[in-house]
Amino acid sequence: MSASDPRSGRSTVVIDERWRSPREGQFLLASAALGRPARVNVLTPPPAVSAAPLLLLLHGADDDPDCWESGVGLSARARELGAVIVMPEGGAVGFCTDWVHAERPVPGRIGRPGGRRDQVAPAWERFHLDEVLPWAEARFSASGHRVVLGVSMGGLGAIAYTARRPGTFAAAASLSGVLNLFAPGIAALTLSALLRERQHPYALWGSPREDRRRWEAHDPVSLASRLDGVPLYLARADGRPVPGDPNFPALTGVLERLIGPCTDSFSRRLNALGIRATVHHGHGVHMWPTWNREFDRAWPFLTAALGLADARGGRGGG
Repeated sequence: MSASDPRSGRSTVVIDERWRSPREGQFLLASAALGRPARVNVLTPPPAVSAAPLLLLLHGADDDPDCWESGVGLSARARELGAVIVMPEGGAVGFCTDWVHAERPVPGRIGRPGGRRDQVAPAWERFHLDEVLPWAEARFSASGHRVVLGVSMGGLGAIAYTARRPGTFAAAASLSGVLNLFAPGIAALTLSALLRERQHPYALWGSPREDRRRWEAHDPVSLASRLDGVPLYLARADGRPVPGDPNFPALTGVLERLIGPCTDSFSRRLNALGIRATVHHGHGVHMWPTWNREFDRAWPFLTAALGLADARGGRGGG
């Protein structure tokens, strides 16, 4: 089944689909925006639910759509939730944006995100919003009411998409999101992530100095005024390991201490504009045990934003 991309006039075609259970599907879409096939996981609502709202979940760097099951136990948590939950691929370092430079071929990574031999500049925003959303809503008869949540790189996407495309999402949530592209160390972190993947360091938005306006066009702090009236949930951690969590490398704490303050500066900008947001400061490092706890806390916000009862399944609480 296909759905039309309103910007290109093309249809999104399913190359392959596999069902892990009657309500857990994995789809491979032919994406014109990316110039290659890309994966989308979908959790459908209970059979009796029709015209369900849609929850879009955006993963972080070096992750994939399966992280929502392994990281937060999504299928159990959302067992009774009357929503279509859509989890698209976002690339190893896609940063939820339409790149200005083409991807470089990366030896040994053909077929993985960011590793193909053509020279197409991937358009992740267009893939997520103009290909995945219309396809998912048509395929699963969704109502058109949408909410978005992302972690880390995906948190940037959740807030930036909501600001850049007014009316697309009724509410947005970010967990440890990269919400200030001009915060100390963030530009360097972004460029180094691209270099680590053997990509052009200015592939996303050009030079942070010479192309500042393009960076500002994707920077949540710069876009904050567009979020007036949109319910927002923002969470960050302190970068300190939590007793009982797995023993992660020290870098995960460093990353949260670097990225976490982005939420603070974004929140201050919202406050200066008179825009309200729910903000939570938690404990933990830049890894899934932290985001699992924050997902718990965000759950009532998400269900309310979707217009649904707080259906919790087997993994709720917090």
